[in-house]
Amino acid sequence: MRPAPLSREAYAWTARALGSLEHGAIGRRGELLCVELLEAQGFRVLARRLRTPQGEVDVVARRGGALWCIEVKSTRASPQSSAQRFAPRTRLSVRQRQRLERAAVACGRTLGEPGAPGLALFEVWLDARGALVDWRVTTLRQAGPP
Repeated sequence: MRPAPLSREAYAWTARALGSLEHGAIGRRGELLCVELLEAQGFRVLARRLRTPQGEVDVVARRGGALWCIEVKSTRASPQSSAQRFAPRTRLSVRQRQRLERAAVACGRTLGEPGAPGLALFEVWLDARGALVDWRVTTLRQAGPP
């Protein structure tokens, strides 16, 4: 799947800035790109970095009647040149997924969602300049009744 076109804001990132950034800044860049891509796909982003007593949800979005809680994992490596072990999804541990599932349920309750929100992993690959190389979404749990 080819990446959707992004806004100027999403591409406003220089090689010099990315080269000096820490791990957290790469994650924030991935979250910004995730939000841009979701909006381009017709999602309405409700919150970013939503904190619940059970943990943080990176992005909360709605499309149609379904609420989605999205975990974003970013890396600089290209998916074509990286070994499978370097894929962003490999950094989502079992414990993190359990925490994310609890946080998603809490998020749904906070927003008055009658059923369980959907849960997705959004993987982002960036080049050395911070430009989007590729992205992938994996559904961890469909939205629906608890």
